[in-house]
Amino acid sequence: MKWNPEFQRNIWLELTPHRLISMPIVLGIIFLMIYLQMVYLLEEYFYQGITITATFLFFILVVMWGSKLSSEAITSEIQDKTWDNQRMTTISPWSMSWAKLFGSTIFTWYGGLLCIAVLTISSSGISVTDNLQRASIFILAGLLAQSTALYISMVQFMGRRQIWRHRNTLGMLLGIILALPFIQYDIPSEDTIQWFGKTYNQSSFIIFTLAFLTGWTIIGIYRLMRKELQLANTPLVWLLFLIILPGYIVGFAESDADSMDQINLYLLITYFTTSLTIYLTILAEPKDPVTFRRLAFLIHHGGGRKILHHIPSWLSGLLLLGLVTLAITIRDIPIASPYNSPLISLNFFAGFLFIIRDIGIFLFFNFSIKPKRANTVSIIYLLLLYTVIPIIFLSLGLEPVSAAFNPWSTLKSITIISGLIQSAIMLYLVYYRWNALSGQAKNAI
Repeated sequence: MKWNPEFQRNIWLELTPHRLISMPIVLGIIFLMIYLQMVYLLEEYFYQGITITATFLFFILVVMWGSKLSSEAITSEIQDKTWDNQRMTTISPWSMSWAKLFGSTIFTWYGGLLCIAVLTISSSGISVTDNLQRASIFILAGLLAQSTALYISMVQFMGRRQIWRHRNTLGMLLGIILALPFIQYDIPSEDTIQWFGKTYNQSSFIIFTLAFLTGWTIIGIYRLMRKELQLANTPLVWLLFLIILPGYIVGFAESDADSMDQINLYLLITYFTTSLTIYLTILAEPKDPVTFRRLAFLIHHGGGRKILHHIPSWLSGLLLLGLVTLAITIRDIPIASPYNSPLISLNFFAGFLFIIRDIGIFLFFNFSIKPKRANTVSIIYLLLLYTVIPIIFLSLGLEPVSAAFNPWSTLKSITIISGLIQSAIMLYLVYYRWNALSGQAKNAI
């Protein structure tokens, strides 16, 4: 059997003889202390005490410590100046992905599996099936936390190696937050969940949900690793995720809804989830003019499939959002709103125009000679445009002017016209600044 060299390296580093011996000793001492406390003080709560202790230790080891280690799996290599050498090896993106994810955290899993073993042995009155379900939930929750931490860390450092420091906290915290509710889940449970009109055992459905989320996160890590190893990705997998995620959410709708209502709900959820991911991806991805210059060159010279390799995630998401907006407009789907009248399909079209404007704001500030803090400046401008300016005009009794900055206003004609004007202005400014930067680059050559 040919070992993954990166995974083998991590085994040598993480599973030293001293660590292999010390982990069960330390855990054994902790469990012994709890055992003595329960026997002499609270004997009737013995099993409950061991269960709580094992769960808490698993959370500390696998979720918290494991998330920290996985978030540092690549940034530590960059700090030690070994990452570029690893990128030059013949290890495939998939092998590098799972080696980094599981190799960097293998010692925490060693302790975590010991905790699950103690938890299983100490369980009183719980069936084998329930024990297996609980172990599956714990393992998948730990994987979700660690893979989320690694994914967010990779998103943050890609293309920005000079500012990697202190950027691992976000991924670690997000991974812990996602895993915490599942670790606290009480087994056994007779609760059920309705999904697409069918009834499922809650424990089984949680396992399915964890597998769904963890699987997509690992796919994201793999795609980012392909980019890091200078291999091209197409947006098809990303678009597939944007299409499948709303389908998962729609399953929780009322079971008596007919197929047409479910289609309408699916379109609405797709609209909002895609809009959110557009903002997240445009914040996360590099927005240098060179990328767009290369994309424009391929489009102009008939690059074919190569064009797909250079389309940013936010741009492919925007194209999907455009199709969804068109479908909502054709179906004329109204939804309830806090205003006096319901929002109609024209509001979704206005929202699409405002998203184009917002993308233009991000690109405009990033297409500067020194784009430091460009994302922060863009966010400040968006906060002003969506909150401060409309509130000021509304307080002055100028509701039509306020509606020009609110895509969800009931004054739909004003909102749409304003969205067209603002998006056109921003696209022109982005094109102008891009041309200016291109001219400076040619003069420098």
